[in-house]
Amino acid sequence: MKRRTLEQGLELVRKFEASGLSQARFASQGKVSVVALRYWLRKSRQGRGRAKAPVRFVELAEGSDNSGTPIVIVRLSRLPTAAYLAELLFGICRA
Repeated sequence: MKRRTLEQGLELVRKFEASGLSQARFASQGKVSVVALRYWLRKSRQGRGRAKAPVRFVELAEGSDNSGTPIVIVRLSRLPTAAYLAELLFGICRA
């Protein structure tokens, strides 16, 4: 079991959020367990405090572009993390 310093844990979270991967996929590609990744995600969010409001859906609409290609328009209250956006898009694709 590898112990990480706070700085190493926060760097792990930064890399995960930038990766756009699911927690399981990121963990399997790196040398970290999903449990450890979730620990550092929780710890990093606690350190951020509650200053930022959570990302909330504002609108989700189906439509098509000028060529008739189906599109989905997603409006959010603020810019989410890459990880949140990846999970959101994955969920939309599965629906």
